Amino acid sequence: MRLLSAPLALALLAAAGCQSTHVQQQPDDAASAQQHETAYQPRYRDTWPEVRTYIATSWDTTYTEVDNLPKPFYSGAPQWRVIFYWDMYFVHEGLLTDDRYDGSRNALSHWRMAKNHADNLLSLADKYGFVPNASAPWGTNRSQPPYLSIMVRDVYERAEDNDRDVADEWLRDAYETLRTEYDFWISDEIEDNTTPLPGLQRYFHHATDEDADAQYERLLERLDLPADPDPEQKKRLSDHYFAEAESGMDFTPRFEQRAADFAAVDLNTNLYRYEKNFAWMTDELGLTDQPDWEAKAQARKERIGEYFWDDERGLFLDYDFANDRRSRVAAYTTFHPLWAGLATEEQAARVAKNLSLFEREWGVAATASTPYEVDYQWGEDDGWAPVHLIVIAGLRNYGYHDKARRVAKKYLDLVAKNYENPLPASYEENDETHRRTPGHVYEKYEATTGTVNEDEYPASEFLSWTAATYAYAYAYVASGEG
Repeated sequence: MRLLSAPLALALLAAAGCQSTHVQQQPDDAASAQQHETAYQPRYRDTWPEVRTYIATSWDTTYTEVDNLPKPFYSGAPQWRVIFYWDMYFVHEGLLTDDRYDGSRNALSHWRMAKNHADNLLSLADKYGFVPNASAPWGTNRSQPPYLSIMVRDVYERAEDNDRDVADEWLRDAYETLRTEYDFWISDEIEDNTTPLPGLQRYFHHATDEDADAQYERLLERLDLPADPDPEQKKRLSDHYFAEAESGMDFTPRFEQRAADFAAVDLNTNLYRYEKNFAWMTDELGLTDQPDWEAKAQARKERIGEYFWDDERGLFLDYDFANDRRSRVAAYTTFHPLWAGLATEEQAARVAKNLSLFEREWGVAATASTPYEVDYQWGEDDGWAPVHLIVIAGLRNYGYHDKARRVAKKYLDLVAKNYENPLPASYEENDETHRRTPGHVYEKYEATTGTVNEDEYPASEFLSWTAATYAYAYAYVASGEG
């Protein structure tokens, strides 16, 4: 793993800033770009149904009940007895995909588990005033990207086909809880997610000094950080890495190692969807004396276009308010406004054309290639499940089905390849060698090499968002849509 110390990485980024206002990422060469644009020929199509069956019959193996959550849920892996916030959105999409496309005999239970996940997250928001990163004590000093209003609306709108105990009373209670969560993001009462850019938010944290010290010690095991920084440097680095953890992308070159200095594309896009959903909820429930949520959504949409859209590069980019410029590092989150339906047709066309910045032999990576020798696990090689789902859904929303299907097929191949023959075949953890066996799916993969992702820590056998994104991609390819 090519990983520089944080101070050296920051120095390189600062030096690069003296030479250029941005880094324009390009495919390695014209031939590689052309290769991605040709019709993709799947290599593991015969294995796709077997993996699909394995996933469909394995959800119950992760069925989990814990004392601090009101409903059973599907954990990522049997040994993990916690809910991770943004993971649950992608699981939610996968479960409802089974119902929506497969006509599965388990449709009711899939919907029921999707509702359980929403109810558990709502309970955490009621308890803490926000949804924590994880439902364990260590995960309560920050949140993760907010998706809960989307989950609530999906569950409510599909209730007639399943169980009518989800009715207006449930939605009204959920709306009040979601407003509490929304206030967490737009105010500084619990943590300061505000920025100098009016109406745009950042990722941050509300860890205590003791939390920060403990987190820093854990980070020393994963990242090449100074072993004995001075207090000011330690506080600054802790702030930025806590903020990265809240983004879900722990860790990534996307924020140039200064996450707390950036207004984030995905965060603000999700908050736009909250505002649109709140407008729908108040109308559905006939509520009066509510904020003008449509006006708030429109205002945020305009600010997203003003600050995040880079017309020269044809990308939505995080905004560095400390230096009054957009990020030099393009991330898959440029597809978030397409996923949310807020991009213009012209913007969507430019982003779709730039797919080659992220597309690799085995899928799409979390970021475009960068000139910096920093290789965190959410970087230029890393093909995580949520990266694929957001990219596929964004392209699909705007009718770019050829590109969306190609990405979906590559993800199916990536998972199926390692289901047949997982590589690396073994890994070291806690001074022990563990061997991987065929017949499983994993938490994370490399889109460049088509192997299991070992950056920062070894990948576990895993269902959760990997299984859910596989189900989503499989159903989309099978549907023949577009």
